[in-house]
Amino acid sequence: MSERYSKSDIREIAEYLVEDLRECEDGTVTTTGRLARASGYDDMETFDLFDLHDALFKAARANHITLDMSEHKDKVEGLPFNLTFVVRNKKAQIKCPRCGSQNTARYIYGYPAFSEEMQKMLDEGKWVLGGCCISSVEIDGQRVETMPARKCNDCKRDFATAPILMTPKTETVEDYRDVVTAIKFSVGGFFGGYTDITIRKNDKGAVVKVQKTLAYDELPDDRQISPTKWQKIVNTLYSQLYLHEWKKSFVDPCVLDGTQWSLDISLTNKRKRSYSGSNDYPPYWNELLKIFREFAKI
Repeated sequence: MSERYSKSDIREIAEYLVEDLRECEDGTVTTTGRLARASGYDDMETFDLFDLHDALFKAARANHITLDMSEHKDKVEGLPFNLTFVVRNKKAQIKCPRCGSQNTARYIYGYPAFSEEMQKMLDEGKWVLGGCCISSVEIDGQRVETMPARKCNDCKRDFATAPILMTPKTETVEDYRDVVTAIKFSVGGFFGGYTDITIRKNDKGAVVKVQKTLAYDELPDDRQISPTKWQKIVNTLYSQLYLHEWKKSFVDPCVLDGTQWSLDISLTNKRKRSYSGSNDYPPYWNELLKIFREFAKI
């Protein structure tokens, strides 16, 4: 193992480089080594670059970015981190959780070294300077930054903050992902009935219960899911869908009946967060449905 870069360092660098991949033009041709050098990691040993190449492809897949190396298939051409790949990133563009625009910029904090590339990213609205002051809070002995990671160029709102719950009265700071105890999603309409899916945390992970007001089909039995699966659901809601930054109500007053939905999040100490809609939906609606379609037809 490298004395300079640990396995966790490599994963963090890969996550950072994913943002570069997200911001480049779809169809860009580059290499892992080129990306690393452009970001200042020009001191990596060969084995570091091997590890980074693998970590980058894994992180890219998790962020819906395809790195196409098909032109090198079945060929012996050189070290993988020096071989070109084509970036396909249209599905990876981050939406503003308030207005749904994909025209968003990444905040750059601290004292970045000015370059022509930086000016280009600023001019194109892909980066925005966030200043040198970096605020943070302590949660379970770890410092967590509280600044927004992105800014919407259309509605001008900041978003992608860490999912932190601050309670001034008790002077407590918590991560939403640590205090969620149950998730209930309901969707349907007057004529077709409603489907309710409740995922409740327990000692073995969580149990999923499906109910329908008009049950034409046989309902599935309660399903136990693993702690890993439960945590993945919670992480998706707060880290990818930015649930803590949604508005609470989505209503189209011009439509009668139609589809109504609600999402209720139970927290520790009998706290609750609720979101609902009537014929109107949050920007991450399709991603929300994908979470629950694993458990019931909705």
